[in-house]
Amino acid sequence: MIRLAFMTDETRVIGASTEQGNAARFEVMPPALAGVMRELYHGRYAGEHIVVGAGSLGQWTEAAARESKVWVLGREPRELPEGLEQVTSIKPLVDRFANSVEELLVAGGATTLRLLLPYATRIDIALTDATVPGDVRFDEWDDGSFGVISETPWDGGRTLHLVRTRAAEPATLELLRLSNAVALYMQGIRDGDARRAIYAYTGARYTQHSTGVPDGPEGFLEFFEPFLARNPERDIRAIRGWADGRKVFLHVFQSLKESSGEGAAQWVTTDLFDTDDEGKIIEHWDVIAAYAPKTPSGHTSVDGPGEIRDLPATDRNKQVVRDLITNVLMRGGDPSRVGEYISAERYVEHNAEVSDGLAAFRAALEADERALWYDEIVLLTGRGNFVSTLCKTNWKGQPFAQVDIFRLEDGRVVEHWDCAEPCPPPQQLANSGKF
Repeated sequence: MIRLAFMTDETRVIGASTEQGNAARFEVMPPALAGVMRELYHGRYAGEHIVVGAGSLGQWTEAAARESKVWVLGREPRELPEGLEQVTSIKPLVDRFANSVEELLVAGGATTLRLLLPYATRIDIALTDATVPGDVRFDEWDDGSFGVISETPWDGGRTLHLVRTRAAEPATLELLRLSNAVALYMQGIRDGDARRAIYAYTGARYTQHSTGVPDGPEGFLEFFEPFLARNPERDIRAIRGWADGRKVFLHVFQSLKESSGEGAAQWVTTDLFDTDDEGKIIEHWDVIAAYAPKTPSGHTSVDGPGEIRDLPATDRNKQVVRDLITNVLMRGGDPSRVGEYISAERYVEHNAEVSDGLAAFRAALEADERALWYDEIVLLTGRGNFVSTLCKTNWKGQPFAQVDIFRLEDGRVVEHWDCAEPCPPPQQLANSGKF
């Protein structure tokens, strides 16, 4: 996802075109503003990836590069301090970040902000009460496409936190869908603003398949308001995710500490969302499992690559995964064909009980008392080198809901994560069930 961050005043001026003009701006800025901007650019709000226009380089970019990957956007080649990398076009940045939970922070100047505004889903604005002189304006964001979700006051102004509420154009509707799903999670659950989030990001209906959570916004609140009170300390991170048409997929780590003060419980959640024509969420499926800090091959449940690549291979990769499940993992499938779909050279496994390598995977398939069978692919989404599935499975005779995440290279699966949860019996359902 792409987020803009900048300072302005009520006149929408964000800078000056000369060094003298910038010096005059600094003379009247509130003293607290410097700390606010540090928070935005390389502090609390900054992510691992930042882009800045070549004309806006400064000491702060070198400081940010110590903690984040910093790109400099500019057409003319230039020598850059260590840790900064030049890009001449926004295309590689848009391809990587726009439809991904990896976040790119756009830190100025005005041209760079304008170029990436159509792909942005969040904006943080340090709005000063003082009128700060300058001749560089940026007001295109204020066209009704974004709405304020919260404000952070500071001495001399406030920081506005905005989310996109309307797609810039039909081609960017997928970005809004992904943003709404992430915002429901982060604003509603991580930040504890459940009531405002559920009504902001859901549509005319909200059909729920999560165990124990009733349908509708009020069903969400019935479950999550007590949940938030029980778990006041929440570390929630979206590790992987993308939008695929109307559907959105998220791979999430959660660490929850109850108010009793006992140790944190760690979970992995895999979520799929359906959305309406405006990008609002109308249906939700999830599968939740305990987090494994160390697998047989030394991985965790969630570590590994998250960068989305190879976008032209999306449809091919989705078909490879569909064929793997249909032709190998379902009853009547042929386990000997597993090498057609999974790489023999390198296969990284994040399952808590299975080692890396095709041989370990094949052994599980060919065991005399094979425990896991796939019955039906319910949902399949993908983007570039990643594909996710929600399947009806059977584990030792018990029906399960299972989500699998596959990373592919050159038409073969090279990495796999999963999450499995038993299907509750009908008498225990709070909604229509896992599927």
